[in-house]
Parts: sequence; structure tokens; C-alpha cells
Amino acid sequence: AHYIGDLRQKKWLGGKTGSLLPKIAVACVPGAVIGNLFEHPIENFFYRDERNIWWLAVTMAAFGLGLALAERFGRKEREVESITYMDALIVGCAQALALIPGTSRSGITILAGLVLGLSRPAAARFSFLAALPIT
Repeated sequence: AHYIGDLRQKKWLGGKTGSLLPKIAVACVPGAVIGNLFEHPIENFFYRDERNIWWLAVTMAAFGLGLALAERFGRKEREVESITYMDALIVGCAQALALIPGTSRSGITILAGLVLGLSRPAAARFSFLAALPIT
């Protein structure tokens, strides 16, 4: 419900660093490009043989540990209005990692936001907004 309010109040227009709309577009580019280029090779590697299923456990554990570390050590000082184009690109690259089975798209983008110093709510909001065009 918070996100719908953000959209209605046009908070996606951004703040000091400009509109969030083009930054959301920038965050979608890496996922779109990497998805188009590597979707089939990734599927072939992970799903062609049951022996590769252990990767699922490895990626889930690795990204879970990464999220715990980002939560523990992230500065959590910045708000959505402070997101730059470079931040958006980094979150977009993290979003592209969700092509790997066992990786949560929202989890990995929130992790990237926390590493970039965003507060928990800001990281979650930008993660949600970056998912809208892709989903």
C-alpha cells in the first residue's frame, strides 16, 4: 500500500538527484540485456542435469549471507531521493543476477541498495519500482 501511495503522490519523480523514472529505466537495462543474451545458457546449465541442483543451495546460502552482512554493515543513511544513475545501474546489475536459480530478485536488489548505503525502506522502495517494468 505504501508503494501505491508513492505512485499516487508522484514520489517516483525524485528529488535532489532528479527524477526516479529514468533511473528506474536504467535499473532495468542490465536485466533485459543479460536476460536476452544468457537466459538459455543459464537454463541449460542449471536445469539440464539434476546434479547441478546443488547450485540452488549454494546461491540461496550465498545471497542470504550477503543480505545478512549488508544489513549488519550497511550505512542505511540514504533515502530514495539520493539515488544516482550509478546507484540505479548497480541495482540493475544486481537485478540481473536474479536469473541465477536460488536468487531472489527483490532480495538481491535490496542487498545492493543496502550496500550502497540506502535505508531499508529506500532500498525496498527502489527494488519494488525497479521490478515494475520487468515484471
